[in-house]
Amino acid sequence: MFSFDSLKTIFYLKDKSLLIYSDKLSDGFIKWDFPPRLVENLEIQDQTAFTDQLTAWISGAKLGKQKALIVLSEEVLFSKTLSSDDRNTASSVESFLNEIPFDSEKVAKIYFSADSGIVLAATNKELYQTVIGALEKLGWEIAAVVPSLIWGQLGETLDPPRILQKPDLLKSNNFLTPPDFNNLLAQTETKEEAAGEKIAQIEAKKGSTSKIIWWVTLVITLILAGILGVTLRENFLKSSAKKTAAPAAVFSPTPFFTVTPTPLIEVSKEDLKVEVLNGTGIPGQAVGVKELLQKLGFVKFEVGNTEEKVTEAVVIFSNRVSQDIQDEVLEELQKTFTKVWTRTGEIEADIQVTTGKYLQKE
Repeated sequence: MFSFDSLKTIFYLKDKSLLIYSDKLSDGFIKWDFPPRLVENLEIQDQTAFTDQLTAWISGAKLGKQKALIVLSEEVLFSKTLSSDDRNTASSVESFLNEIPFDSEKVAKIYFSADSGIVLAATNKELYQTVIGALEKLGWEIAAVVPSLIWGQLGETLDPPRILQKPDLLKSNNFLTPPDFNNLLAQTETKEEAAGEKIAQIEAKKGSTSKIIWWVTLVITLILAGILGVTLRENFLKSSAKKTAAPAAVFSPTPFFTVTPTPLIEVSKEDLKVEVLNGTGIPGQAVGVKELLQKLGFVKFEVGNTEEKVTEAVVIFSNRVSQDIQDEVLEELQKTFTKVWTRTGEIEADIQVTTGKYLQKE
């Protein structure tokens, strides 16, 4: 059986490059940038050329035959977090999978628990399978393929000791042995049933308690009414017996200071930088998208063109963009394009929009 404790080499797969981390390398790691047009939109355009160039690069590193781990960066992942109180898990999972721009047979998916809830992660499995095929030709063994999301945001480079210090984390979040999504749905249904029973019990208790409260309130109201009547009568008699009465001084208690909690800091639309790229070559298309986003409140823009033409609209968000803003941008673009797919990644702007060929005319 393969031992995760013996792992010493890590492959970090990104959308435009592949890095190798090994203690046998003088600088700790080496990097291979994918040749232009060989990998586009997370799809390998020429399997043979990719494999040949990858095997040549690995052979040149002179690392020999090893057992290794593949870590998928956020750039090649699609993800969504389900909150613990999500009552529509089945529809949320289905919606997430339908948004991934690959045929279902190409999609690899897993889920895992995090502080924020249940995290769904998916990718184009042909990308890492091609890397595994090239490595196996050289005699390598791959222990696992894991999403970087299980460690949070890793950034441009990795910290190998941190990645390898918890073998159980690698075993339980392996794309090669993914969990059954039916188990996730079954767990959610059980939680919903338990929650329903709890609510029913609470409502039953409320019903009996409310009757008691009603009677107690009635009795207290009658007692207070009697006391108030007696007090008013005594005050009337006293005021009649006096010719003049000095007004009583009224003191207002000093109010307590109220401490308002500091709200969570969110980057506003005005501070977010938006880059709009014309991916089709149709004149004025990028400017049209800019005008749409200006209506949402964005003010910082850069407009340009892509080197390669694309067929579908693509939106990339940096980690500075809140989920609410991401949803708002996606909803607006879906009114204009027939197909829009999104992901998070490291980009110079905060939001990068590449237009597609299917811009709907007004």
